[in-house]
Amino acid sequence: MSADRLRFLAGSDNRPETLAALRASGPLDCDGIAAELDASRRTVVRTVEALAEAGYVEQVGDRDRLTALGATVYDAYAQFADDVALTDRLEPLLANVSDEVFDLDPRLLADAELVVATEASPYALLDRALTLRRQAQRVREIAPMTEKRSIAQLADPIAPGQSVGESLGRNLNPGSRPYQGRALPLSYPGTHTSLSGNCL
Repeated sequence: MSADRLRFLAGSDNRPETLAALRASGPLDCDGIAAELDASRRTVVRTVEALAEAGYVEQVGDRDRLTALGATVYDAYAQFADDVALTDRLEPLLANVSDEVFDLDPRLLADAELVVATEASPYALLDRALTLRRQAQRVREIAPMTEKRSIAQLADPIAPGQSVGESLGRNLNPGSRPYQGRALPLSYPGTHTSLSGNCL
C-alpha cells in the first residue's frame, strides 16, 4: 500500500471504519453506514463521497459497496493496523533486541504473553518461570545460571529413586530431548558447575 493511500485512510477515522462496515456487512445505504459508525448522516455522506472519488466505493442503486480496489486497500490497511498494535505491545522486547539477533516474524508472537520486569515487580520474569514450571508436565530449559530453589522445584515431582540435575555449559545441546522423568547429568565433559550464594 502506497504512502499516499495510507495517509488518506489515516486522515480520518471514518474512512477506514466505513470500509470496514462495507467489508463486513456488504452494500449499505447511508443510514446503514451511519448506524454502523454511530455517526451523523452528513458525516457519512462526506466520507462516502471521498471514498468514491478515490475509487474505493461505488454506488449501486441507493446503496454503497466496496470496489475490488477498496477491498484490497482496506485489507492491507487492517493488516497494517494490526501489525502496529502488535508492535506497540511487543515494544519492551523489540526495543531491546538487535535486528541481527531477532530474525522472527513478530506475527508469530501475536498470542504470546509478554512479561516485563518493573521497579514495582522486579522478579516478574522469575515468578512467571516458576509458575510455568509448576504447571508443566515436562520441562526443557537452557539458562546461564539456576537458583537452588529452581532445582528444588524441578525435583519436586521426581518419584522416589529418581534424580534430576541441572546441565549447564557450552556443550548443552538445545535440540536434546526434554526431561521426561529420567536422571540428567550434573555436567558435561569440558564444563563444570559451581555454587555461589544461592545460585548453581
